[in-house]
Amino acid sequence: MTIFLPCLLERWRGDGKSLRTRPALNTWEDVRRDMIRNLEWLLNTEAPLFLAKDAAGNPCAIPEAVADSVLCFGIDPYSGRPQSSMKPEEIRWSIHARILAFETRIDRHTLEVVPLDPADQHRFNKLRFIVRGELRADPLPLEFAVQTEIDTESGRAKVDNCDGGARHTAR
Repeated sequence: MTIFLPCLLERWRGDGKSLRTRPALNTWEDVRRDMIRNLEWLLNTEAPLFLAKDAAGNPCAIPEAVADSVLCFGIDPYSGRPQSSMKPEEIRWSIHARILAFETRIDRHTLEVVPLDPADQHRFNKLRFIVRGELRADPLPLEFAVQTEIDTESGRAKVDNCDGGARHTAR
């Protein structure tokens, strides 16, 4: 079995007085649980629309090389936007791209982000998606599926586990 280290924030978590370190993850269920938690962190963080302003005070476009860096961690801001202006298909592709940029344990060829509500039916201030795919596990991939709900009023995202646990898939 391959040993994965938890993310740096997880390894350095503490109570403010002392740092506790967490050992390497020993099971694929640990890796899966941490990946789902990291998805929730990603979906609850708004990426900046711009990082700097020019001499005239106008926002500068974010360079492509910076867009996938930790400086732009998060998803596009959806809070405060009218729901009628949000197209589920565009939001789906945006979330898909952000997950691929920041969660490298997911096999990019298996990641799916599926809107739960049809484009012509809006749930009041909610965007709901199923996110599913496979973790790059050894010797067999590990499936996962979560349901996400983004509240467009507050910007908060909730991630709920959809499947009953870890399942390795044969290829």
